[in-house]
Amino acid sequence: MKRLYLGSLLCFSFALVGCGAPDLSAMQPQVQKSAAIVVDVDNPPFAANATAVAEGGGVSTEVVHATAGDMLTQVDQILANQGVNGVVIVVHSANPILQSVAQLARQHPKVRFVVVSDWPATLPQLANLSALAMDPDTIAYAIGYLVGVNMNELVAKSTSTYGYAGQPKIGYLPSSAPSDEQKAFFAGLYQSDPAANVIPLVSLNGPGFPILYPTVSVAVVGNQPSAAQLAAISAQTATVYSFAQSLTGTTPAIEPGHLASSRVRDALSQLQAKSWSSGQQSVVDLSSVSLNTAVVPASVVLAWAKFEVDAEQTASSWQAQFAALSPTTRAQLANEFGLS
Repeated sequence: MKRLYLGSLLCFSFALVGCGAPDLSAMQPQVQKSAAIVVDVDNPPFAANATAVAEGGGVSTEVVHATAGDMLTQVDQILANQGVNGVVIVVHSANPILQSVAQLARQHPKVRFVVVSDWPATLPQLANLSALAMDPDTIAYAIGYLVGVNMNELVAKSTSTYGYAGQPKIGYLPSSAPSDEQKAFFAGLYQSDPAANVIPLVSLNGPGFPILYPTVSVAVVGNQPSAAQLAAISAQTATVYSFAQSLTGTTPAIEPGHLASSRVRDALSQLQAKSWSSGQQSVVDLSSVSLNTAVVPASVVLAWAKFEVDAEQTASSWQAQFAALSPTTRAQLANEFGLS
């Protein structure tokens, strides 16, 4: 690991060059000018190779391991005592460290900060603060698109096997996810499968009775369901798709992934760039969507590989695609899921 260092040199060449006395200026602490630290906060998935990535750059870099709770103290102490001019903070979700990052950036205005996270936070607009993260709307759109590809594959397989096929029923659990993420999901779904048959997962039983969902082919969730909801979903289908930022209790066939570890190197390069720019940058990597290849067909894997290439440019059009949905579809989404 490359670390910040103090170097001192003494001149002992009295007889050789006649310097007469040691060069005292050479005894002063020498700090490398291009020094940075990579702060690994709670070991996010893409930071597994953070040390190797940091060592591969041209900057003297130290990797510091911290938790969301002690990151502020650790980084503040390092900045106060060492010649660091750049900090890369890697974390799964930027929200828990939002206040700490803002405080550090304000207290050390001459130090550049780049926050690299799977999920972004609304950071303050400071000249020395930049952020790089996946965009939740883009990921939701991509997952919706891939679900549609998967549904088309099911129809094609059924048709080739039996000579006919009904449209698979997609059970959608009414979600507390942000409405933009939900609308982005549906924009992607109907983009790849205009005939998608979506029904709400609402219990057929009345209050006080066990949850009983209608029969569906697959289920989609946008946030963490309760244990009872998960059990009711499992009773109907073994295939679950998710665009929730975190999900426990089931293994989705398609779900959000994480950034590529190369984004740490990108952030280190950004620290040294002459054309520094602050603000938020949204990115998409091949690892940004996780596919369970034991469940999804090869066509979905290929569709994602193709989609990811220009996802950062094309997925931003989801608003226009949602607005262009048929009046019948728009009315259904508004009436059943409150998405208008």
